[in-house]
Amino acid sequence: MRPGIGPSADTANSQMSLASDPSLDASPSVLSCIDGRESRRIHGTPGGDLGEFALMMSVVDDMTGGAYLVTEQRVVDAMEAIALLKGTFYMCTDDAAVSRLEQTLAARGFKLEDTQVTPPLLDEELLAALTRPEHVGCRPLRMALENPAVFGIRREVLEWCVRSFFRLLWSPEHADHMQLVIYSGEPREQAVLMVQTAHLVAPWFGEEQCLVVHPTVVQLERERLSFWLVDYLKLKADPDAHLAGAAASDLVAAANARGRTQWQLVLDMLANGMAVITARTHAKSVEVFANTASANSLGPALLALECRAIFEHTQVDFGKGDLKTPSFTEMNPFQKVPALRATDGTALGESNAILRYLAQSFGPPHLYPSKGNPALCAHIDFALDSFVNEVYLKGHRSVVYPILGFAAKPEDQDAASIAYEQMLEAWCTKFLASRFVAGNVPCIADYKVFPFFLSCTHEAVAKLAGFKCPSRVRTFVDDFFTFVPSASRMRTDAMGSIMQILDSKLPAKQKDVTALAQAVHPEARGAASTGNRIGLLLGDVAPDFTASTTHGRMRFHDFIRDSWSVLFSHPDDFTPVCTTELGSVAQLLPQFTARGVKVIALSCNDTASHHKWGIDVLTVANLPADRGFPYPIIADPTREIATRFGMVDGTNPQPGMPLTCRAVFVFAPDSTLKLSLLYPASSGRNFGEILRAIDSLQLTAKHKVATPANWMPGKNCMVLPTVADEDARQILPKGFSHHQMPAKFC
Repeated sequence: MRPGIGPSADTANSQMSLASDPSLDASPSVLSCIDGRESRRIHGTPGGDLGEFALMMSVVDDMTGGAYLVTEQRVVDAMEAIALLKGTFYMCTDDAAVSRLEQTLAARGFKLEDTQVTPPLLDEELLAALTRPEHVGCRPLRMALENPAVFGIRREVLEWCVRSFFRLLWSPEHADHMQLVIYSGEPREQAVLMVQTAHLVAPWFGEEQCLVVHPTVVQLERERLSFWLVDYLKLKADPDAHLAGAAASDLVAAANARGRTQWQLVLDMLANGMAVITARTHAKSVEVFANTASANSLGPALLALECRAIFEHTQVDFGKGDLKTPSFTEMNPFQKVPALRATDGTALGESNAILRYLAQSFGPPHLYPSKGNPALCAHIDFALDSFVNEVYLKGHRSVVYPILGFAAKPEDQDAASIAYEQMLEAWCTKFLASRFVAGNVPCIADYKVFPFFLSCTHEAVAKLAGFKCPSRVRTFVDDFFTFVPSASRMRTDAMGSIMQILDSKLPAKQKDVTALAQAVHPEARGAASTGNRIGLLLGDVAPDFTASTTHGRMRFHDFIRDSWSVLFSHPDDFTPVCTTELGSVAQLLPQFTARGVKVIALSCNDTASHHKWGIDVLTVANLPADRGFPYPIIADPTREIATRFGMVDGTNPQPGMPLTCRAVFVFAPDSTLKLSLLYPASSGRNFGEILRAIDSLQLTAKHKVATPANWMPGKNCMVLPTVADEDARQILPKGFSHHQMPAKFC
């Protein structure tokens, strides 16, 4: 490639927009052809998805000695599998090639736009026409079809790749996964932009056409295709698919060698005489701009916060997303989010790219182990692609967006909600075999999906869209809150604006404060005998309610469902005894979590007061206060919830609001009450004793035993008197003993 006439590097840099674009953010997996007519922020690679797929098929063809790719169906099967995994698969063309194709097939009345409604008959005449070079608008693919031997690919294999794409595009079962991108007008590029970064920048070259060459993206795609292909061919259990013991790294090496040759051929033909501009970045700190009403923004913003917490010596500045600040407008004239600016001036404008950059530059290896575990990175990347292309674009935007006011309500909301539920279930089945996408600790894909999953759990989505959030999604959200303390900000402050918007969609409940205050006085207590009992008895199902908490608006039954849980109440914020109690629970939280017990507190103040109080609590407990309060505190300023649960102190009937006592309720996974304690406001609780009681409750719920006085875990317990010796031997294989008593008990 020979540099020649074109804009100077300074001119090019001054014209380069650093804006994010929603079209790329909506489809971050697009590997566009290196074509200047591409109007989106692109990840340039020769031939797009189809070009890289054809390259890998040619490598497999060589490594199997031509024994595997002997029929077109094998290419169709492989393309179908990768399209289903990624959620979408692209081929690029242009309107000139489409026009030539339609002219050739004029006798049969072929119009490409008509195929969107009525798929054509895929006979040999049409398939042959589709693979003629002049009918292919993607210039790298056209060059390869014209000179397959020079490009190192068997003509038949390349034609099968093109034919397979159209077979799937016009198949009702796969049409949603296949996308044909049609460029308009003639190509008129003025320069080649070589993006040489360690992360995935998505640049745009002003209003001028520019060939964007992106080696990082190409390498990423080849690595994940290689790992996928090795596993795919193994699953085929076909002797013809044997790669002679080759590993994924061997496929990558072979693909890179062939890809370099193909790349040079393409650039020599397309970019001869153009200026070459190189984009690099070596930033040590970044600034994130996020619109907190956008779930796409919140994943990168949250990861930036978390990296700052982990790496104390790395400055990661987090901006709250004021789209009118001069610095942001200068960086991002279109005011799109999310966006990230590095200190050296380089910017990223696509959420998945930002996540990768933050992980590789500032985060621990488990976020995106690109150096140590490329196979796992391939899994993470496929999870990102599949979520965006399937779950977000086809589900979330039809169910949650209309409630937020970002999109029109679908014609059939019930059908849209059911479809979204099924998409979430399918994605979780495919990518959440462990607690998180990459194992037992979160990776960048988990940061991506968490804001979307969190909004799915909101009561407004259930009530207004008839949406039933899958249990696996709720479990994921709970686990993420446990592992990522900063995630609490999604419910508590400006980062929680999505949840706050959803809160506002729920109708406010009218509360009769006077009636609630009267309910705790002696004259009201007789209501229990008439069926309006105040308080709970053992075995009662916990009353359900929805309330604001320090972790956002929450439905109580959703929080305690399918888990042991503890609800404990406090008379007031900032009181000395209450402060020590909440601090004690915060210190013991790992022990509650180890037992599978969720913890939630209640205090009779609003959430703003709770947030301020939480700082005092963590300070007294000698715990870090910069990562949010570790468990939710319910706001109950009217005492409505306290009254329903019988948490009020009847010995202190003072005028106005009733005083809340120190109550403890332990609920089983079926939401029934298993233990309750009531302490006066003057006496603090012993939460070590509560843990001991939970150990007893969990043990006796599982086995037919009882625990004696002062029992501790690991000590002897008692077999229930109703269990016969023969049955006891079966359920207690380690044995048991009888203790004779002097008196006879019935």
